[in-house]
Amino acid sequence: MECEARGFRSEEYRLAVADAVHSRADLGHVDDRLLALLETWLDTRGEDSSPDSSDENFFGAPPARVDGERPTPVWGGGGGMVLPEGPYRVLRALELALGREETRDVPRWVGILERHLRRGRSRGAVRCWRAMAHHLHFMKACNDDERVLNFLRDLFADFPDVLASEGGARLLFRLVHWAPVPQLSTWVEQLRRQDGRFSKQLAGEILAACDLAGRLPGVASTRLIEADDDEAVGILLRASEWWAEEDVRRAATGLLVAGAALGGRAGSCASRALERSDIIVDDFTFRLIRAVLDAGTSSALPSAFLEQLDQLAPEKPALALEIATRTLDAAQGARAQLVGSCGVGPAMTSVALTLQRMHGFRDEGLALFERLLAMDVLGVRDALSELDRRPGVAAHVPRGGRRRVTSARRRRVAAA
Repeated sequence: MECEARGFRSEEYRLAVADAVHSRADLGHVDDRLLALLETWLDTRGEDSSPDSSDENFFGAPPARVDGERPTPVWGGGGGMVLPEGPYRVLRALELALGREETRDVPRWVGILERHLRRGRSRGAVRCWRAMAHHLHFMKACNDDERVLNFLRDLFADFPDVLASEGGARLLFRLVHWAPVPQLSTWVEQLRRQDGRFSKQLAGEILAACDLAGRLPGVASTRLIEADDDEAVGILLRASEWWAEEDVRRAATGLLVAGAALGGRAGSCASRALERSDIIVDDFTFRLIRAVLDAGTSSALPSAFLEQLDQLAPEKPALALEIATRTLDAAQGARAQLVGSCGVGPAMTSVALTLQRMHGFRDEGLALFERLLAMDVLGVRDALSELDRRPGVAAHVPRGGRRRVTSARRRRVAAA
């Protein structure tokens, strides 16, 4: 306060004070006189010198059109953004100071945000609100939902780019569980009308979240039929992300099965749900696999799923055999990719050995094993070598070249 009394007014000075309050708020109480001083700076401080740009994507970087699947605007992609200067650093310091449990005064912080929003659009204002959107979900703690909703309506109306930003996207997902359904529908439609890089995809994700959370049951499956490619991808990405959740698994499976039939990018997003390190062996998984196979997109099955294919063989041997056969058919033109996979080859070998032990699938299992050996798939020669080294059998498998599967070796594989 002594520096203020001496006439310190520079931008560097005020930013340094805001950063100091930010750091102090993490440690303990901040003097209320200092917080009041920071509030007055919001009325008089300089603007962020960084220009706004409607072409910035949600990571604050210029968009680069990339072919193929796009990351989800909510949880994917990684990256970062340069935090704006100007009012943002003051607002962030006030938020931390007023949000501490010991001195919590969320209504005061909401009032600060409301007054700052009324100052209107200025240079750097979009960047400021994009960055602040990451923290606006704390407004719910003021226990005045209507006040919060009124603020967000004004914010998204004055700064529509904020709605499709990374912070705005994550804020919308938190609102799915308590905001009125008509208001959620309005924001989804607003996103759908925007021309942003991820706007339509994000609209699809929010719509699917409302459906799966029980706020708008069935709306995503209905919309999937008429949605454009980007929105359909958003719906199916959200269904893929939540597919393992027990309370939404049935509804998510319905969306994914419908999406698999669409093919293209939508079909790839549907099969992405199978890309899990711990596959769930149940009827919902079987339904989705069958939908992917029926759509003729078996080549899009993720490697993480194929590496666990042997887990399906005991319960669904015919399905495991079909997947293995189709995968090998698709790999004929790209043999090196399958041969070089550390997990897929051994899983295929395990499926072949499992099938040949099962009544009604012994010939198919042996035929699959021979095909794997002929393609020199990674892991199959090790399995044959292990069989040859069993007690009472002396054999040597050379490193290079291919070995003919003799009748004696067929018997050893069948007896494995």
